[in-house]
Amino acid sequence: MSIGPMMTAMRPTDPTILVRRDATTYVLKVVPSVVDSDLATVLRNDIEQAMKRRPKELVDVVLEVGAVTAMCSSGFEALLLLYRLCKDGSLPLKLRGPKPEYHQLLQRMGFTRLFAIEP
Repeated sequence: MSIGPMMTAMRPTDPTILVRRDATTYVLKVVPSVVDSDLATVLRNDIEQAMKRRPKELVDVVLEVGAVTAMCSSGFEALLLLYRLCKDGSLPLKLRGPKPEYHQLLQRMGFTRLFAIEP
């Protein structure tokens, strides 16, 4: 897997999240296309680590989900964790780039009521 020049992996092997700064925005990119129960635990831990390492001057958070096509309930719990961390820190959070099938899943699970969604 190639990581762009501004992307940083939370773990050196098999990252689930890549992070970068984009002006005042902290961008977290979900790497795997399918988040199963095994990956969901890793995703949750990587999200926690990414948010602990967030530079304080970055006041917006974007989760790029363009690669995701399927996610188990534990994966959605990881998204809820990110939502709570952002809410507790008064940080605006957006989901960016969901594929149509993942967007439908987000709608069915009620996540479109919690997250602002960008194309």
